[in-house]
Amino acid sequence: MEVPDANETQVEETNVQLRMLTTMDGSFASSGIGNEDGYYSLQFNDDGSANILYTDRSSRQTVYLSNQISSSHDNATDTSWIEDGATYLMADENSLYFVQSFVGRNMEPTDKIWRLDPNGENRKILMELEPNQRLPQAVASDGTYLYMVIETVSQDASSSYSLYRTSIASGKKEKITDLAGNEFLIGAYKEWLVFKSTPAFESMTESDTCGSLFLFSIKDCRKQLLLKWSPETHYGIVHEGRYYYLQCDFDRRSAQLYSLNLENGDTVCIKSGLPIGDSLDTTYFEGIYDGKFLYYVGSADSENVLAIHYAGYAVSSSDGALEEVTLTSNFQGETYVKILWEFKDCFLVRNGEVIETKVLEGIDGTSYTAKIPAPQWALIAKEDFWSNNPNYQTISPVSG
Repeated sequence: MEVPDANETQVEETNVQLRMLTTMDGSFASSGIGNEDGYYSLQFNDDGSANILYTDRSSRQTVYLSNQISSSHDNATDTSWIEDGATYLMADENSLYFVQSFVGRNMEPTDKIWRLDPNGENRKILMELEPNQRLPQAVASDGTYLYMVIETVSQDASSSYSLYRTSIASGKKEKITDLAGNEFLIGAYKEWLVFKSTPAFESMTESDTCGSLFLFSIKDCRKQLLLKWSPETHYGIVHEGRYYYLQCDFDRRSAQLYSLNLENGDTVCIKSGLPIGDSLDTTYFEGIYDGKFLYYVGSADSENVLAIHYAGYAVSSSDGALEEVTLTSNFQGETYVKILWEFKDCFLVRNGEVIETKVLEGIDGTSYTAKIPAPQWALIAKEDFWSNNPNYQTISPVSG
């Protein structure tokens, strides 16, 4: 364990409960986020603007998060409309957030985090970065602060990375500690932020070409190394105080699923001999849903090189029971049914596509109609999903 630097910001709270506000693995943010009642998502418009949509679980309808019953939803009087667009959404118990990461009129990056009420009202900028700073796509919270890694670009184009916290009440930003460029925030548990260090291939030393997992305490700024692995053999996720990871065999023909306890470091093998693709590059990890580690193995069609077939597998995180997942979707060609959000007894999924007719404007200013494919969403009971029973409850498309 490392002794904290004297300049590092420490947190005085004794009962810290961190959690990720971005998606499960933390490394990739999503344009949607939900709670037990529904799901928020972004609609990206052709003019660069965006609208916040809300899918209500009970009514199975998607609506604009608007304060206006009748509206074109394309101006500042509408609470769903974001003039300059948005990159992704986050939410906690009290607020909704959207992140903007774009080039402004002065051609400088102006990353911002906006905070608003769950109904879309009382929108205000919580934090605005400096012109030479960028916000990666992982954010955690303890209810008082947001925690994130910020990249700072110097005049010679070199980058440095630091962990910051921002007060949810005031928006005040403080640097906690410096990080290496290959260290990524992927999870949170109690007082610990969980980081994955990716292999630094520009280094020739064996220690630097290994990936690693370490904890960082926001209470005393100490780091604790938990795990190291060789390159290209590993994929994992933080879930309920454990790190679940898929480790390839040496010959890359099968893999084992392990569970590492973040509190004491104990590791157990949940299941061995799991099927994978030619490598983890052709294995698509979806997340842990209903206590099951869900992933898909992609393989090319022998007759159509552009077509990919997917074999789905779900591994119980408690006893290692293996199930095949065979539900398919026609979204942009045949693919698997993607889980968007987990409710208590069902999943919100993307199970296909619908064709919408839209009025577009050509480069000469004239209007024309076009048929545009859009994702079809539905609810499906967890039991039906795991039983490969396509018993969907279709979500009505967006309405005013």
